[in-house]
Amino acid sequence: MSDGLEPISFKLDKIVNKLQKRFPDHDFTVESKPRRKHFCSLKNDNPKSYATDMDGNDFCIEQYKEVTEENYHIYKIKTCYAILKTKQEKELMKKGAF
Repeated sequence: MSDGLEPISFKLDKIVNKLQKRFPDHDFTVESKPRRKHFCSLKNDNPKSYATDMDGNDFCIEQYKEVTEENYHIYKIKTCYAILKTKQEKELMKKGAF
């Protein structure tokens, strides 16, 4: 194996250039904030099921039905993926800050 990582060539530069042309005012270097709003239920108090990602954040994995406005018989099943607790929040809970 080589010492350094080789760049991936999936024509990513072309995609980035197209996005920068299409959205010139957007700064692509800044990460977006994690979504905290639940779509799975009306009560966001205690989700029944959650998972932990590689960064240590807990997120909701409840599935919900998204109904189209044209026909309420047609729906898609989606997963919530809302962030419940970040790694820092969980560490503060262990210390007793919450």
